[in-house]
Amino acid sequence: MREKTKVLVIEEDIGSLTRLYLGLSQAGFNVEVSDNMNEILQRVNRFKPQVILVNYALTVNKENFTSIINNKASIIILYLTDIDQPQEENIQMIKKTFKLNEVVEKIKKLTRRKK
Repeated sequence: MREKTKVLVIEEDIGSLTRLYLGLSQAGFNVEVSDNMNEILQRVNRFKPQVILVNYALTVNKENFTSIINNKASIIILYLTDIDQPQEENIQMIKKTFKLNEVVEKIKKLTRRKK
């Protein structure tokens, strides 16, 4: 049996957090959630996610956050955002007005590319 892709969701809006948790879990992902950034490194070390889905506004210093996370492992980071930003190799943006099936497909596509 194939191991489920691990997704860590960090979002301060409880409604969005719940929606993402339920939707991603039902789509077959192993999901862990948090509503703040305080324990991010401990969670990454313990849970070892392949994908982090995080509210862009919670990452005060995006470059620092990305370098710290990528030094720990090769993790795909998906930012939930209201702003348009160019896509980078391991950094992808998703509009906060997302459709859940689009998030699921994006995660599947990016994790297939990583294998």
